[in-house]
Amino acid sequence: MNDHQLNQFSRQILLDGWGIEAQQRVINSRVLIVGAGGLGHGLSQHLVRAGVSITLVDPDRVDLSNLSRQWFSADDVGRPKVEAAARLLSGLGSVDAQVLAFDDNNAGRFSDHDLWIDASDNLATRLCMHHAARRHRLPWIMGTALMWSGQCAAFAPGAPCFECVFGHIREPAQQCDTSGVLGPVVNQVATTQALWALSYLGAVAALPVGRLRRWDGPHGDVMDLSFTHREHCDCRSSAHNP
Repeated sequence: MNDHQLNQFSRQILLDGWGIEAQQRVINSRVLIVGAGGLGHGLSQHLVRAGVSITLVDPDRVDLSNLSRQWFSADDVGRPKVEAAARLLSGLGSVDAQVLAFDDNNAGRFSDHDLWIDASDNLATRLCMHHAARRHRLPWIMGTALMWSGQCAAFAPGAPCFECVFGHIREPAQQCDTSGVLGPVVNQVATTQALWALSYLGAVAALPVGRLRRWDGPHGDVMDLSFTHREHCDCRSSAHNP
């Protein structure tokens, strides 16, 4: 770690339980963020500013309706979201911006990353991440935000998987573009995902697998739901077959 980095990350290095060792681990890590909207934009800000190198993947462009909850400017409308996000983070850290839709065909190119984070706001993409992460034996963190509520969960090889908690679900009838979402709810989910990611990458704490965290925005209620391996789910056998 050079003198510039020691100064840039000095407040984190001072943390009890963090120090230079955790910071160096974070600097050496690479994270895939799928989605550069509300969740992805907040995640990229937190992680890059903390020293993480990220790959940011999203095919969409900035729309005027995004500005109420995403940290873009009015001048960014019409630009690819990943490029606008990379421009905002220019000089702060490493951002590989890819105007790309994550799918089964390209998932393998990100298998060298240390962690994947779902910020897609799309069930089909989330399921693709679930299957690809299982295939490549990678940990990942999901997050969703809708209306007044949000939730997130973490998954890792050998631990209960996405289908263990959600089963074979279909695309929900309610989505942000039809039911709305409040900016602070999105930020709360993204901040939690970023905190879990940094704690894991810095080897400060393990990912909180087997737990689903949910928020009810207006009332401030937070609920943690525990879950275990679903009967007959093949993720049970993968725990014994690395």
